[in-house]
Amino acid sequence: MRFRISSKQIHLSGFDTKREAENAYIIHPKDKQIAEKDFPTFKELFTQFIDYKKSNIKDSTIHSYKIHYKLYLTKFHNFKINKINEINIIEWQHEINKSKLGFNTKSNIWSSLTGILSFATTIYKIPNPIKAVKGFRNNEPRKEMQFWANEEFNIFINGFNENDIIYKTFFTCLFYLGLRKGEALALTWHDIDFTKATCRINKTYSRKTTDGNKYKITAPKTTNSNRTILIPDTALKHFANLYEHYENMIGKEIKKEWFVFGLENPICETQFDKKRDTIIKKTNVKKIRIHDLRHSHASDLLRRGASIMFVAKRLGNTEKQILETYAHQMPTEEYDIIKKL
Repeated sequence: MRFRISSKQIHLSGFDTKREAENAYIIHPKDKQIAEKDFPTFKELFTQFIDYKKSNIKDSTIHSYKIHYKLYLTKFHNFKINKINEINIIEWQHEINKSKLGFNTKSNIWSSLTGILSFATTIYKIPNPIKAVKGFRNNEPRKEMQFWANEEFNIFINGFNENDIIYKTFFTCLFYLGLRKGEALALTWHDIDFTKATCRINKTYSRKTTDGNKYKITAPKTTNSNRTILIPDTALKHFANLYEHYENMIGKEIKKEWFVFGLENPICETQFDKKRDTIIKKTNVKKIRIHDLRHSHASDLLRRGASIMFVAKRLGNTEKQILETYAHQMPTEEYDIIKKL
């Protein structure tokens, strides 16, 4: 990456953007020899890392880095970064393994530590000790994917009262459209086309913010997540009923920029978690996560003979992701053919 500082032409490699490279050079000019006393502590390095990262990654990612640092990386707090070695990292690993954290959580923490130490290597030209240490091992038994068949979902949705129309529409949306929870909470009425029976997904909701706001609407998870999909009649009726409910409730026309699930501000996601638990207990259907409604939709599509390409486009995934996640639910013949490609 090439740029100029005080009329001097600078070239730095290992950065995704020009701004990252400029920030890195300001922190530590490449042509300046570092004295022992000038190496920062891990705590100081983390501040530098966040400062240069926050210009090009989502608030939710910055939030995750900060949580991981606060809860799991304070062991390195006062270490000079050039003094952190493989033994320190292995000892830290042993401490983390004594906790009850799941493999995915430990892997995410490991990724955060790897990113921070890789930043130190790039900026301060020191060896990266984490490269010599293997990540956490997955000793957890493989969990079976949880999902509801149509019959189970119908039992669940019929457990709601008549005045639960917002919640009924939300869960119907996830089950029949396969949206991620954040995608559904970010929907506005501008995204619902009643004439064409389509739903546009081009943003997501997150409570992981760094500016003090209660939530943030950002670009979706991946570029594939940007999509427009057809809405089944069952779900379209729920959207129409909800729209009418809002109009009757506030006594005026609904603005297109208002949220589908909450009007001027989206309803907090925890409200849906609580309502799900209440209705599951009431109807005695098996307990699944809200995200599993997305799996339920994909499973239903595959059971009906939908192609991998169709399911991938509808869910905003790649065909590879669909194959890896749902291969065991595909017809044997189709699975065998795809594996040979």
